[in-house]
Amino acid sequence: MISGIAVAGEPVDASAFDISGVRLGMSPEQVADALITRFHVKRTSLTITKQVPLALHKEAVTDIAFEKNPGERVSVHFETKNPIDVKSPMAADMISYNVPLTSENRTGMHDGAIKKYGPPAVHSAAGDGWCLDSTIMACKTNQARLTLEGTALRLFDDRYLDRRNQLLKQQANRTPSL
Repeated sequence: MISGIAVAGEPVDASAFDISGVRLGMSPEQVADALITRFHVKRTSLTITKQVPLALHKEAVTDIAFEKNPGERVSVHFETKNPIDVKSPMAADMISYNVPLTSENRTGMHDGAIKKYGPPAVHSAAGDGWCLDSTIMACKTNQARLTLEGTALRLFDDRYLDRRNQLLKQQANRTPSL
């Protein structure tokens, strides 16, 4: 990148990417197993948050996090599937990996991301992005995308949230009983 100038690279399908062995669409059980395998820890080392998601109306895992060292953290957010799968109603829609912000960590994250994922589709002063559809400055929405901003790596797909919102709309529809 030339000082502050954005550069567009080749499109990249981020939907098959993983962060620490975790992929988009995985169930909470699959995510927990992947983190346990990757970091060689026990399930009790994971912080598992359960809540009642709006579209599900019953308690389910909404977040799983693991802190390997102070400041080195993997966190995964889950969204309700549409259609709802009764046996496994939640899917990973956002995976984040963060380390403390230092020059060395910034360089290490950038170099590690290039090595693992290849050249980004977007490279700008704001960070790097891997996606299929982008402008010269950023990845567009409604697709899987991986972003690296400083020492924060994030893999997400807002289509999961869109599908959840469609489910909420379907659940709210009523036939009037006049």
